[in-house]
Amino acid sequence: MKLTAVLALAPLALGFAPAAPQRAPTALNGYVPKGLTEAQYKAAMAADKSKAQQNKAKYPKGKKTLDIADWLVQMEKKQTLKGDKVVGSGHSYAKQKFSSKSAFDKVFGTNKEMWE
Repeated sequence: MKLTAVLALAPLALGFAPAAPQRAPTALNGYVPKGLTEAQYKAAMAADKSKAQQNKAKYPKGKKTLDIADWLVQMEKKQTLKGDKVVGSGHSYAKQKFSSKSAFDKVFGTNKEMWE
């Protein structure tokens, strides 16, 4: 009895459901912002994607490192000897962050306790 009552009232409940919004059909029925055509939206998305790819190429992920074995071979090639004495070591230096001590002091100050 209860089941037949529920089934009888079901069509009436559908009358209160909100109507489905009418949308303009797209090629894949995908998202297109209001105020743009599908072609304009695809062009904007392609431009954003190419810009992102250029940015990724500009700033590669991860650090480029040199294996110690390869570094030793490079260093041996750069060394210059005069008899048994090493004249030039071919040493590679780390990047210098500050051009002078005064530039370093501007950033970190001259507090002696910092070093102790």
